Order: sequence, then C-alpha cells, then structure tokens
Amino acid sequence: MRKKILASLFLGIMLAGSFFGYRYFLEEQNSVNFIELKGLSVTLVPDESTVVKNEAEFLSLWQERLRGSSAEPFSNLDQVYAVFSTSTGYAAWEIPERVDFNEYFLLQQTIASWGCSIEHTPSLTALNDTLIFTLDAVAIGTCEKMAAINVWVAVPKEYDDHKIEFESTLKERR
Repeated sequence: MRKKILASLFLGIMLAGSFFGYRYFLEEQNSVNFIELKGLSVTLVPDESTVVKNEAEFLSLWQERLRGSSAEPFSNLDQVYAVFSTSTGYAAWEIPERVDFNEYFLLQQTIASWGCSIEHTPSLTALNDTLIFTLDAVAIGTCEKMAAINVWVAVPKEYDDHKIEFESTLKERR
C-alpha cells in the first residue's frame, strides 16, 4: 500500500512538473518586433538565408552586388548609397533603407516558386536563446516563370547573441 501511495505521489509530481514546465516553455516564446526593409528586397539578393551583424559584412555584400570582387572595395555605407544617386544604371532600383548597425542587425531569407507572384508574411519569434525567422509564402497563379521574394528584416541588437534559425512555408494558389 505504501509503495502505491509513493508511486502515485511520484507520478503526480511528474505530471505537475510536466504541466508547469510546458507552461514555462510557452511563456518563453515571444514575438519580436522588426522592420521589413523593402528597398533591400529588390536590390540585394545574396543567398537563400543570410545574417548580417555589422557594417563590414553589409559592405562586403554590396561589394559583390554592385562592383564585383575585383573592384576597389567600399569603405563606408555612404559610398554604397552614392552609387544609387550618381549612376543611371541603378536608377530603376529602389534606394535601400539605411541601417544603423549600432541598433540593428539584419536577417534575409529568399523563397522561390513557379508562379506569377508570391505573397509573403515574415515573423520573428524569440524562444529562449534562439531567434526564429519564419517566412510564410503563397505562390499565386500559373505563370511559366520562376517568381521569388527576398525578404530583409532589421532586428533590434538586443537579440544579437541569439542563435538564428530560418523556417519557411510555401503554399500554392492557382
């Protein structure tokens, strides 16, 4: 009888611990505010997913995009933005937003599908020490061309030390 009571007590404590542990897990998951950078989405398409923590990494991406690796490197962001205001070759491009790397770092994710266009919804979630960048997308139409979206978001520096994970979902609407 005593063993049954101890076993029941142990089981009760385990179940209670599981319940409160589960609640704690849910409470640690927080939505993170971010800024979606529309200008970067059309001008800078580096990879499937990218993390840019500082200005030097950002300049390196622009170097490849605008000048190529053999040209004289950009030394600051003002030189990058000058390209858009002085060169007719980039006149049709949307001028990218300026980023203050003292306050933000950047995340980028690209998703592509056969279709006429892609609608998207980005979200950021902090889960303990992990930041999850989720991109939910819907491919629309039956065009015979590849459509792609490239989404850049500026994330507050307070999350700079978090591990970054990228997730995406793609649905089709014909």
